[in-house]
Amino acid sequence: MSEPVEHVDEYDRVLGVVERGEAEREGWPHRIATTICRNRTGRILVLRRSETHPRFPGYYDVMVGGAVDVGESYEEAAAR
Repeated sequence: MSEPVEHVDEYDRVLGVVERGEAEREGWPHRIATTICRNRTGRILVLRRSETHPRFPGYYDVMVGGAVDVGESYEEAAAR
């Protein structure tokens, strides 16, 4: 079972709490927080996604993040 997330509308208003897996299967919008990590010289961290990740396995990405927990702010999720 996947963790709960807030299903939101196009204005980021919460419609309800659903399982993340259900939101992904149904294509429902849910809150995601991402960050871009830079060093002091402005270079951007690039990461390689796991080969077992369900979305874009093995691809490179510049954003680090994930789903926002129920009741959590975007800022709190990004810091986590």
